[in-house]
Amino acid sequence: MSPTNPQTTVHLVVDYLAYHSGQSKVAITRAKALEEFGYHTKIWAADVDFEFAESKFDIETVSNVGPVGMPLLARPISVPDEDVVLLEGGALGNFFLHNNNVIYVNHGFVPRNVTNTRRISHMAYIATRIPQLRYADKLYSVSEYAKNQLESKLGYHSSVVYNPIDTDRFRPLDTNQHHELGVLSGSRSLANALEQTDIEIYSPEFIAENDLPEFYSSLSVFCHLTEWDSFGLPVVESMACGTPPVVLENSAKREIVGMEELIAGSPDEAVEMIEQLIDDDRTREELGEKSRLRVKNMFDHIRTVQDFMLELSNL
Repeated sequence: MSPTNPQTTVHLVVDYLAYHSGQSKVAITRAKALEEFGYHTKIWAADVDFEFAESKFDIETVSNVGPVGMPLLARPISVPDEDVVLLEGGALGNFFLHNNNVIYVNHGFVPRNVTNTRRISHMAYIATRIPQLRYADKLYSVSEYAKNQLESKLGYHSSVVYNPIDTDRFRPLDTNQHHELGVLSGSRSLANALEQTDIEIYSPEFIAENDLPEFYSSLSVFCHLTEWDSFGLPVVESMACGTPPVVLENSAKREIVGMEELIAGSPDEAVEMIEQLIDDDRTREELGEKSRLRVKNMFDHIRTVQDFMLELSNL
């Protein structure tokens, strides 16, 4: 396979193209970069509920998928031998295991203590991924944390390929709005710690994908105190827009953010950091610039996808 061969089609397989799915956004961003390099891409999904993707890419839906993406009938789907199949961690990937050049991307296995799911449900979730881990030609993980998690829990070795971020789209923008702190859904642990403060919080219930860069750019600080992240797309998107995030020291956060000034040991400490950043314009601007530079150096979609495909060409 040539990394610049326009005859090569890269098939990106994700269970659902939905706004709330980080894997969807990764597949779309990866497809954009691949097409800039001259590849043809095709995205496979069970359903599409993501307007941002519908008119931009070649998308084919696959039927016979049950609850939480578990195939009711894993019918084989054939693609040309020279094509590449990227399985973005979903159960739909079981339809493609008999093909050549099958690459599995591990987006992490959500711990049961975070999801509070029943053991049998969690086992079923893991079981749908096992065939892909076993039969894929190459395994990747989206962070060192996800890599270590995959090895320690399931015994599979993988390489690391960070999620791509479109730094042309996610960039600092001039905006008429300004908010001290932005919080997206999922940051429930922050509520109690912020209850006694005077911090002005902007936490909209829904933001359209096209409006996210303006949202991040309007903030002094972004906060996403989730209990678990194998990568943390909202955090990195805010960094790309020059807005420093404050995160808890758990899962992949330290690895991805990489700046001690933005990593808190507890929600109370996070509140102190947020207040200091809001009050200190110079430090906030410096950390915002460092955040943007870190994303450009480590997660830029053109750079990460180019390196990824060059590595795959040597398999």
